[in-house]
Amino acid sequence: MSTSPSSTATSSRRKGCSRRVWRPRPRSCAASPTTPPIPDAIRHVITATGEGRLTDVLLLLLRTSGDERTERMRVGLLRSTSEDLAAAAGWRPDAPEGEQLMLRAQLVLALSVGVATLRVSTGLRPLATASDEDLAGPLRKAVDALLPRP
Repeated sequence: MSTSPSSTATSSRRKGCSRRVWRPRPRSCAASPTTPPIPDAIRHVITATGEGRLTDVLLLLLRTSGDERTERMRVGLLRSTSEDLAAAAGWRPDAPEGEQLMLRAQLVLALSVGVATLRVSTGLRPLATASDEDLAGPLRKAVDALLPRP
């Protein structure tokens, strides 16, 4: 019996924190001294510089490839990231408010990718030149408004 990437990600979340490197971990895992809260994790990803920065990975997620298998992986990664974000706010797929919380998580993901895209591709100031510290407060407020802590 083969296991789909989506079911594998779901089962790994049931066992604990996601082990994916570039994604923010759920708030339930934020107590770890090595894992920043979601707003801080997003901020660090979108302000990273240099070769191999994770912003480049985020931008690749926006491109369609034309290859069906690659598309399933791309959409699956976006879906599992949304699920991780929603789970950090207490989301359960079977809960009555589940769809609304998933929408909020997808908005946080869209905000993250959008900020990364504008910073890299437009040079739009002050966003493109904002420091890690400049983004801290606004990102924290946006994420906390969209994904209240459980």
